[in-house]
Amino acid sequence: MASISLPIASIAVAGLLCLCSVAHGTEKPTTGRGPVSRQVERLAADGRCDKALSLARSVGSPRLAQKVRRHCRSTTTPPASATDPTLSLALLEGPPPPKGSDEAQIQAWVTTYVKPDGWSLADHDAQGVHMVTASGAELTTRSTLRVFGREELFQPAERAGLVGRSDRQEFEVDCASKRVRLISMEIFRDNNLAGPSQQIPGPLTDWITGRQGSHSAAQIEQLCRAGLHAVSGASPGPTPFP
Repeated sequence: MASISLPIASIAVAGLLCLCSVAHGTEKPTTGRGPVSRQVERLAADGRCDKALSLARSVGSPRLAQKVRRHCRSTTTPPASATDPTLSLALLEGPPPPKGSDEAQIQAWVTTYVKPDGWSLADHDAQGVHMVTASGAELTTRSTLRVFGREELFQPAERAGLVGRSDRQEFEVDCASKRVRLISMEIFRDNNLAGPSQQIPGPLTDWITGRQGSHSAAQIEQLCRAGLHAVSGASPGPTPFP
């Protein structure tokens, strides 16, 4: 749901990754070979391969990312930072990204690589697909809802200094005021919430209000629907999943 600030089917939402960007204050580096390439090269030369690879991927440069991999794998004496657990995460190989950005290609990627495990598809963006579940939803003492979201990323991404391919997010939704905030997030090394993980406690964002007709409002409505059906014991009905 970084716009929950993370369906393929029906709701045109900004995506869960937007909230994460708000939460961590991240910005996509400016493209351009000069300064970005030099920064990547400096990071790799210093043995900070995890950071170098993450930056190369964030500017959409497969050539630069491959150069970082070659450099790091050919280093005969690994620097001290190579023992950093985030290094293995950054160099982690996994499913290839979709072949294109149209609905059919995204659906094909989801069908091949994503295990539903009780989650429903919510939306997608350039970084990955976003999912929600009614499982674990509950009403708080403030009459808000606690609801969970999930992201499955096309490529590893860095959040709060951690690199992974999937994450589980906890949201608090105020359905009456149409607002939401990200409470906590657990980042997993592999897709499908697998592999080593690390919890990032929160709250990670302030309350975000969805203006009428906006993507955030549509997403808040979806979270409320899933959560309210869960706490009322009703079924929200089937959600398309390939």
